[in-house]
Parts: sequence; structure tokens; C-alpha cells
Amino acid sequence: MKRGILAAVTTLAVAGLGLWSSVPGYAAESVYYNYDDALKGAPQGVDLSSDDYKDYFWNGDNGVATVGGNMAKVVEAGSPSGDKNSAIQISKASRQNSWGAIWSKKTVFDLTKPETASMWIYASTEQQYLKDWGIGDGMAFVLQNSKDGVNAFSKATTLDEGKNDVVTPGVGESMGVWGMDPEDWNKTQLSDNAIDHSWALEFDTFGNDFNPASFSSQWDLNDRAPSSFDLGKYYNSFDDSSGNPNTDIGGTIPSGENHIASNYPGSPSTYTSDNWSGIKTNIWGKTALGGSIWYYPQRIIPNYLAQYYYYKMTHLGYLDEGKNADATTDKMTDHRWHHVTLTYTPPTNGGSIGKMKYVYDDKNSDTGQPKEPANEATVPLKLDEFKQDEQDNWDHKVRWGFTGSTGKNTENNLVVFDQVPGDVENNATATLSTQNVDSDDFTAVDTSSTPTIPGGTAVKLDYTFSRSGGIQPWKDINASLTIPKSITLTSGTLTTPDDKTSKVDISKRDGTTLPVALGSDDKGYTIADQSTGHITLYGTIDYLGDATSDVSEDAAVSYFNGSNASAQAELPAFNVKASSLTMTIAPEESTLGVDYNVSGQSAQIVGQAKFPYGTAAGAAAMTSDDITIHLEVNGTRESKPLTTILVNPSLDPWVFIYPVDNSLLKEGPNKVSLYSTSKSGERSNIDSTTVTAGSVGFGDISEDLVFTPTVLSGATTTIERSNDWSFYIDDSRKSGDWYLSAKTTGMTLKTAADTRLDGDLIYVDSNNQTQVLNDDNATLIDSGSANNGEDKQTNIAADWKPDQGILLRVNGSAMQGDYTGVIHWYLSNTP
Repeated sequence: MKRGILAAVTTLAVAGLGLWSSVPGYAAESVYYNYDDALKGAPQGVDLSSDDYKDYFWNGDNGVATVGGNMAKVVEAGSPSGDKNSAIQISKASRQNSWGAIWSKKTVFDLTKPETASMWIYASTEQQYLKDWGIGDGMAFVLQNSKDGVNAFSKATTLDEGKNDVVTPGVGESMGVWGMDPEDWNKTQLSDNAIDHSWALEFDTFGNDFNPASFSSQWDLNDRAPSSFDLGKYYNSFDDSSGNPNTDIGGTIPSGENHIASNYPGSPSTYTSDNWSGIKTNIWGKTALGGSIWYYPQRIIPNYLAQYYYYKMTHLGYLDEGKNADATTDKMTDHRWHHVTLTYTPPTNGGSIGKMKYVYDDKNSDTGQPKEPANEATVPLKLDEFKQDEQDNWDHKVRWGFTGSTGKNTENNLVVFDQVPGDVENNATATLSTQNVDSDDFTAVDTSSTPTIPGGTAVKLDYTFSRSGGIQPWKDINASLTIPKSITLTSGTLTTPDDKTSKVDISKRDGTTLPVALGSDDKGYTIADQSTGHITLYGTIDYLGDATSDVSEDAAVSYFNGSNASAQAELPAFNVKASSLTMTIAPEESTLGVDYNVSGQSAQIVGQAKFPYGTAAGAAAMTSDDITIHLEVNGTRESKPLTTILVNPSLDPWVFIYPVDNSLLKEGPNKVSLYSTSKSGERSNIDSTTVTAGSVGFGDISEDLVFTPTVLSGATTTIERSNDWSFYIDDSRKSGDWYLSAKTTGMTLKTAADTRLDGDLIYVDSNNQTQVLNDDNATLIDSGSANNGEDKQTNIAADWKPDQGILLRVNGSAMQGDYTGVIHWYLSNTP
């Protein structure tokens, strides 16, 4: 006998109201043509206005203020998730000759540990300013251990005609971090004007490629000031163990090309001087005796000529705007948000050179999901560049921040962080394992070289995500896993760091992407301590080729994204080996239905171990003696030699019937899988079918049984159901009858469980005969019979008229109120 529980509820003189909500979708990556729209459409990032960050940044007056002062500030941004969101403004369109700098107040970037900075950048301008001036100059992500601390900014001190000190900020091509060209005819060490003890990654949106040497006669500095940084070389290969570029492979920056590159602003080797004949109306310079004087050369000698210096800059780890640099989709200034990820790896074995990898445009700005990056580079990071001379016991921690500037041209420079450097130390890993034959055990693939895995092999994908330190919890983490296209997933489990386990919904896989919600709500999971979570996926490798050669799978990078940090995990690349074995199950010829727990009734699976067959398909080199058939059902694995289960060996050496013993089956549907292996190590695909161990039981129930809200009149009243109720009995047996009965203890007041309703639940049959449901004797409600193994579903309420079936009879003395009760259902094979 089986027993089910279903609630019945009713409301007297009460009406209800339902509310519905919807979730907006996203289209292609969006464009924003002005500052306000760019902020409103910002991707989700870290809320920098929260208590966690209210004292984190410095963005004050550092002594180089021009009109308007420091443009850098934290501003409120829109949020696709509905949470609070922030952006850092570095510069704003229409503000010429402006500067901006924002720094972490503390030295939180630890060069002895792995660090990640993950951010969205927006660098564009409104059409009106583009038409009047142009776009420029850009911004830079900076790591610095400057003697100026938070006041660090490229600047030069000169004298005016009154011999007064004038502090000139590094606007224009310097972006506030690189050295400044003083427009002097004397050679200058530009690194003296830059941020000392620093490394910068520039996002350069203006080509500073004016070349004075292109003038046939003389260069008029009054007409065109020096602006030549981007005439310098760039280097993308670093073969020297000291971190110096291989100068044999340097390239020249294309004219006017927006770009990303890095170097050490305070290092003299970053800049190269050159000179050309030119004129200038007046200039501060040095006399032959070493003194200083303000020259007015043209007042004395018209068209006075001198050799003036201009400067080029070396660009390390140079990136153009990617594979589609001529298209709008990869350009920094295309009115879109672009994602940048910086990953720092500290030195190993006591060395002093780490590595910094930066990846451009690696996420979709509307969805936040990973995409193929537009470009990337890895450069050495020399820790000695950051150490001040007097810092004998330096802790190797530096500030991080952004600088930016405009000149005549202007733009909106905005940054949204989805991982703040130094906040969270985290990690993620991914491991690919293959299942041993006829075993529950898996063995991790050997990644010392690209492994080759036979098609049809069962595999396990293990992912871990952990927090190892930092000053903040790793907040609101969710996973976006990249599954190799040749792997078909069959199941998965998630174990959170607090050891709670749940199933992974593999049906959410879209192509090669599988999103996994790690928390119990849409906000993800937060790790506050040093702990680790796990995701385990199971599946099989499918051969996707033409069976003549191996198929290659690239390494697959998965992402664990939180509100303040993210981590990546990479599955190794592998090859899928072609096989002449195939497994094909013929369900239409198999016996796939048996009664549950009946000894002697076995399912008979008809299959074919190899197709096509014949000499051309390799049959001459392989016989049925070489092949073993493997079964998996409900966690049990067994195998049989093909020769022992062949249907007719003399006519067909590959067609077999595999008997599945009844004892291996659970009640209801059973997934039965078969594959084959050969003595030479080949493996077929896995094919599966469903064997039903027939039974009778409760099926779907639409919802609670609800009765029509009714105003009591003082007379005995029979109340009908208010909902279109359904209750199914499922019967998949070959033969037998079933009987459904019901009991109840009646209805009680919701607000006072000891107050019973003065009335009864009743059952009115098709002959209009009425029976009162009580707790003493079960009332027969319906009956039915099996249909020879076919799955038969009977809705017991399908034929109930409004005045038939389960109804509620209320006596005249009943009290008005909300009542609820429980009906106990009993299913048996005897009346």
C-alpha cells in the first residue's frame, strides 16, 4: 500500500491577488554615445561607494592642479543586476588640458603574491566634441612606490619670465604618468618628470606621432609642439632573463593607431631622444656657461634656428586593438565598454622578475560572459624598478591607481572594477579525468604533453574555487564553465565550501558554456574564510570527426566571477582518438519493459557492436573475439565477451542481445548504457536506452485543492472547488489493478489549529452518491488497471463535474474564516 499527502485549503469571504514579474534579456553589445548613457549602461562591477571602500581611495589636490582640479572621482553607475554599482571617472569630454589621478591610500598590491585586477574601460567622446577637437589622450593603470605617495603625478617645475616656479602637470601625451617634454632645445632626462618607481599600462587613444624630421626645412615649435612618444618602437617578445626586450624583433607603431602598452615611466631607458632644426618665439634655456636665461631669439635674429629635442617612447607588450582592428567592434573608442584583465605572477625561486599578463576585450559588456579576447600580452615585471634606494627592508607592496589627461582633444574615461587588486586572494583549478574500464575510479589525464583520449570514454571534470586571503571576503560568486564541444555532460554536483551539496543543472548548457549558480539565490556564494568549493561534472567524449584522424580540443577556460573578484580555471587541451568501434542500441527490437522486483524477468537489449562492418571497415583485422561489451545501470557495471551474447554468430558477428537482470533495476525508468572495447585499446561511443521496471504510484498533482471563497448564510452549504484540479495515478506494470482511497481529520482554522470547521469534506461519485470522508474508514475514490507495460496515466478528477468529486459541506453554525486541512491518499492493489 502507498500513501500520499495532499493539502486542501479554503478561504471564506477572502479574495486573492497574484503578481507576476519578468526578467529583461540582453541583445548584442550596446553602444553609448555620451557620458550619461555610458554610466547608465555600465557593466556590473564593485560598489566603490560601499563601506568597504569609503576610505580606500585618494583623489585630492596633489599640487599640479589646473582649472577644475583633479578630474578623477568615484561616480554612481547603472547596474544590470539591480545592485549598487560604481565607476571611476578619470577625465571628461570637453575639459581640455585636464588631469586626473586616483590611488589606493595604502600599499595593497603585494608583488610577492599572485594578484588580479579585472576592469571595464570606456574611452569615447560625444560627437560635438569630436567634431570641434578630436579624441584623446587616454589613461593608464599604474603600480607605484613613488616617493610622492598619493601625490604622484608626472610634472615639471620651470621658471617663468619673472623667475617664479611654475608646476606644469603632465597633460596630453604623458597621461599624468610618463615623462614630460619641456619644449626646450636642450636634451632633457624625461624620466625625471615621470612618476618614479612605477610601472604603467597605458590605454592610448591619441597617436602622438608628429615627426619633426618630416619637415624639409625647419620646424616651427609655435605651430606644432613636440608630440612624438608614439614614434617609438614596440616589443612583444621578452627572451632576455633580465626582462629586457629582444631588440631584434621590435616593430614600429602604426601611424595614428590607438593602442595598449606598458613600461617603467621613471626609467631613463623608456625614452629615446632625437633632435631637429627648428624655431620658437621664446623659450627658457641654458647658456653656454651653464646658467639659465629666458631667450627671445626671434626678437634679435628673425627665423632663429636651433637644434630642438623631441622624444620617443619604448612600448613593451604592445597591443593594437585586436584581430579586427579595422572594424569598430574592437576599438577602444567605439562607444562600447571593453573588459581588461591583468594577472600578476610573482617571481619564483627567489628571483626578482615577475610576470604581468594583460588581456583586452575578453568579456561581453552586456552579459559579462567570457568571449574570445581581442588581444593579449605578457611582460616581465622587474621588482627592482619599484624599490627606493633607502628601502632596505621594503615589503614589496605598492599602490595602484589610474592616471589620465587631456590636451586639446578630450574624451570620457571611465573604469568599472569587477575585481579590485589586493582585496581578495583567490584561485580556481580544473582537472580532466578519464574513467577506468569497468570501474567507478577515474584517473587524471597526463598533461605533460597533449593527451589523446579515445572517443566514447567516460570523463570527469573537477573544478575548485577557493579564497586563500585578502582583506575582503570573496563575494557573490557564480561560475561560467567552458565545456569542450566534444564532451557530452550526463550529470554534475556542486559542493559549496560549507559542505552543502546540490545537483548542477546541465540542461542550462548553451553551446560550450554552462552557467552554474553557486548560492541559494541569484546573488551567488560568498567565501569569508580560507575554504574551497567544488564542482564535479560527468560526461562522455564524443568523436566529432570523420573517423580518419584525431580531433583536437583547445584548452577550455572557465570563470568564477564574484562581485569583487574573479578567478579562471583551465582544462587542458586534448585530442580525441578516432575508433572503428561503434555502439548502436535498437530499442524497437529490444524488450525494455519488465515488472519491478519480479525474479526471472530481465530486459533484453538488442545492439550492434560495430557498424559498418566487412573487409572495407576493418573486419578482417578485428573479430568478435576481440570485443567486450560493457554495461552500466544504476551505478552497477559489468561486462560480457561479445561472443557469449551474439544473436547469430555465423550470420552476423556484431549483433547481440544483452540481458539486464531484474535485480539491477530500480522501480520506474532506468538508464541503461552500453559501450564496447577491443583488445587493442579502441573504445566505442556510449549508447543508452531506458528500461522501465513497471510499477503503480502517484503521478503529478496540479496544486492544492482549493474551494470557492464563500460568504456564510447561516444555512448548510455545499461548496465547490475553485480550481481546475488534477491528480494522476501512473501505472507502467504489465498487469494488475489499483485502488485509490482517502481519509481526513477534517478542516481547522488557519489562525487557531484547535478550532475545527463545523462541516465535512465529502466525496460525490458519478452516481451522485455522497460519502463523508473521515479518519476511521478509508473512502474508495477511484480504481484502474495496467496496460501491458505501457505507461498509463489516469487523472482521477478528469470526469468530475462541478458538483461531483471532493467537495466541502459547511453547516449553518460554522464560523467564518480561513480553513485548511490534509487529505491522506492510499494506493493499493486490493479494494
